[in-house]
Amino acid sequence: MTPAAVNKMLKGVYSGDINTRNLPIKYYRSTVKDFTKTLSQGFGSKAGQKEFYGELSVNVQAFSGAKTYQLTRELQAARRGTKTYKEYAEKALPIYEKHQVWAESEHETIMAQAQNAKRWKQIEADVDIYPKLRYSAVMDEVTSDICRALNGLCLPVNHPVWRTKSPTNHWRCRCTLIQESKSTRSTSKAKVERLMVIVDEQMPGYFQNNVGISGEIFTKEHPYFTEMPKRDLAFARRNFDLPIK
Repeated sequence: MTPAAVNKMLKGVYSGDINTRNLPIKYYRSTVKDFTKTLSQGFGSKAGQKEFYGELSVNVQAFSGAKTYQLTRELQAARRGTKTYKEYAEKALPIYEKHQVWAESEHETIMAQAQNAKRWKQIEADVDIYPKLRYSAVMDEVTSDICRALNGLCLPVNHPVWRTKSPTNHWRCRCTLIQESKSTRSTSKAKVERLMVIVDEQMPGYFQNNVGISGEIFTKEHPYFTEMPKRDLAFARRNFDLPIK
């Protein structure tokens, strides 16, 4: 959004015209447009997979609605104790900018998850040729403890571990799954069990997901969905009365 549009939104929140029951539709539409563009770029050709892509698109729009709600909730709370719009804007603008910084990581996650979703469909198509998968992490000084532990894990495509430990497994995860032949040795059951204990302690619940199976880039366990008053839960299920295409 342009600085003028942001200023108009903040004035709307300050006046009370914009609130958690009357969300800023322009911000929502701008977010949906930007996130959907990233989704499309990451997914690539939709030939033969339009229905699946549609599931991903709906998920991104629902996430955009939740993001709009949470931003508005914070902006609304910032009005407390302010006596002028100038005073309010000084408190509110950093909140808006914080959400813009978060949006950078969210864009990266959408791009990566769109690619992972497309790749998983190819993995399923190739399962007779490559029935196993190996977890491959980029190993360097910034590799997360999650991915360092999972690196090299090798299991059949249909193993339940891949339903929750398939990349991406955290913000800015750089890992991928490598297709392997039947002859590739699988990781032992005992080692898998030890790894799951280690990883589950560190891995956020909202990343324990396989987008290619669930059709969800962002699960309902993400804080945007979970951190809201009970009175707004039904409102959230209606996507906060915001349109979804």
